[in-house]
Amino acid sequence: KLCASLVKEDCTYDLRKGSLKEAWNDFVPQIRKLTSDDPQYISQCHSSPLINLCMWCPATAHMETGRLDGWVEYFCQVAHARADQLLNG
Repeated sequence: KLCASLVKEDCTYDLRKGSLKEAWNDFVPQIRKLTSDDPQYISQCHSSPLINLCMWCPATAHMETGRLDGWVEYFCQVAHARADQLLNG
């Protein structure tokens, strides 16, 4: 797994069926190239100026929604609360 939390089946590599070299050189770049065309993700997550204050990542999105690019409302709430705390103390 590229991330301990990323448990989506097609995002894991079985080293019993291939080599570490194949995983690193072939599998990892394939996973890193994954993109989303979901309009909600693009408008509410990807383009958010608060993305660095958010808990969102593909792994947490998948755990919450079953999709790597799923939108989770309370992640936005947390990001806005963190921003408010940073700006207003």
